Amino acid sequence: MRKLFFTLFCALMVITSLSAQAPVGKVIQDSWDAAYLEGARCGHFHTQVREFTRDGKTFFSSTVEMHLSLRRYKSVVTMRMDSVTVENAEGKIDSFRVIQHLDQGKAESSGEVKDGKLWLKIPGVAEPRPLPWNDKAVGPYQQEQMPRLLNLKAGGTYQVSSFEPNLLQVIQLKVQLFPEEEVDILTSNPKNPLKPVQAKGNLKRMEVESEKVVIFGNPLQLPKMVSWVDDSFTVKRTRTEMPGMGAITLYKTSEEFAKKMDGDLALLPDIGINTMIALDRRVANIHKREEVVYRFQVKGEDGAAAFVNDGRQKIKKQEDGWFELTVAGNTGVKDDDAPKENLEASFFLDSEDAEVKKLAAMAVGASTNPLEKARKIEKFVSDKMTGASDIGFATAAQVAKSLRGDCRQHAMLMAAMCRAAGVPARTAIGLVYVEDRQSRKPLMGFHMWTEVFADGAWIGLDATLGEGVVGPGHVKIAHHNWHNQQTLAPLLPVIRVMGQVKMEVLSAK
Repeated sequence: MRKLFFTLFCALMVITSLSAQAPVGKVIQDSWDAAYLEGARCGHFHTQVREFTRDGKTFFSSTVEMHLSLRRYKSVVTMRMDSVTVENAEGKIDSFRVIQHLDQGKAESSGEVKDGKLWLKIPGVAEPRPLPWNDKAVGPYQQEQMPRLLNLKAGGTYQVSSFEPNLLQVIQLKVQLFPEEEVDILTSNPKNPLKPVQAKGNLKRMEVESEKVVIFGNPLQLPKMVSWVDDSFTVKRTRTEMPGMGAITLYKTSEEFAKKMDGDLALLPDIGINTMIALDRRVANIHKREEVVYRFQVKGEDGAAAFVNDGRQKIKKQEDGWFELTVAGNTGVKDDDAPKENLEASFFLDSEDAEVKKLAAMAVGASTNPLEKARKIEKFVSDKMTGASDIGFATAAQVAKSLRGDCRQHAMLMAAMCRAAGVPARTAIGLVYVEDRQSRKPLMGFHMWTEVFADGAWIGLDATLGEGVVGPGHVKIAHHNWHNQQTLAPLLPVIRVMGQVKMEVLSAK
């Protein structure tokens, strides 16, 4: 299941190996998987398990390293993520460590289970932060052994609690084994490890489904993972349908072949273009409109939870199962106050960075009005940034140095600069109206922008467009202030909509 979450976060990242610490213990498992997206080669996974002794007790350290390349708006983005989980001989989790390799540098989160709590270590913070802990969580190595230990037969099922470091949550998994079926696999070629043999194999199918997870108050159904295993329950092939991406298939193979990137990256599906949502008609000058009414349907999900329902967006269910979504123009969402977390520096919105503060001062000049400062920052970022879609996720400080990126980098830099200028800010994710440059067909594309707190309301601004307003062409899915976040979990709510939604325009005024 850990590989599923790695791949899921890749969709959001387009959204160096583990550093410094030498691995300890005896290697008891070492395996490699070649990864394919919709049949096109896209990277590899490396899994290693070590056994070691500490204070006379046996522990197992499971390391998963991911290296994937994905196409996004005709550019190729390479992503890497590493995870280490330590568990005892009974499968109880002792500690974890996750590293997301960003465009420059890395984001690291780690934690230790102690005294019935998960103590999360935050870079730059001296004291770890305690989080609730479910002691029923089972480590990845023990999870791998469970079908064999339970002597699982075709038709059999069981449930297990799994800790997912990227979510900092323990989730319930249901595992079910099905009879043998013939599938394509890769078998080793002793004479030439770089050229494995494609073959047919009769393997049992094992399906892993999770319960819905709650992400910042909203339920989210994660994709199902299907594996094909031999009689000893060794996984030979894994397949997952990723929302907005397509089918990711992993084949067990040799290290030499797994690390060999011989595929044509031009054959990879473009997940930026493929996640666009077609509309039925154009809306001229949509970002300056007073109001647009959409009609939408979400496959397999509760449509009422797909988008934010607030003072700017109003959702009404229709009798045919579709939903009506009314989005107001340049309207703020009233709030009593902005929590202090929207003004403080965080790992991704590092507003205390010297370059971020310098750019903020340059942008606002002598202005003192919060909204005026925010609009000046929006224009500054829009003017100074160079658009680029070949960059992975980055902190605001990294963006401040390169001044390159897409909507994610624009939004993150603007939010951090606003905080540096004393204006509370957060990021919003959702959809934005665009038109195809050649066909002029109307589309809704996934997008990130910034919201600032001024005059008693949260007001949207978009440094990518730089128009000084966020109008009814922006449909919000969620927002987040990135407080105490070292993972990309704030981006996960888009999974509810990616590849799942149909939209129409009912009216515009």
